[in-house]
Amino acid sequence: VPERFSAPFKARILVVDDESELLEVMRDALEREGHHVETASSGAKGIQLFREGKFDAVLLDVAERSRLPFASTAT
Repeated sequence: VPERFSAPFKARILVVDDESELLEVMRDALEREGHHVETASSGAKGIQLFREGKFDAVLLDVAERSRLPFASTAT
């Protein structure tokens, strides 16, 4: 079993996904590591939270990306 290392700092992370079970798993795993996590179940809610908060990282479902108003249609 590989040795586990703690994150170098406690990050504020926004997770955006339309699957509630995945949001819960991601939130639980990241919070267990000591991070502050906010979740959004839609791209629109993700944008709202992003504008209202200050995040160190955003984890975004690829499918949600296509629903964002500024998303490129190129792949």
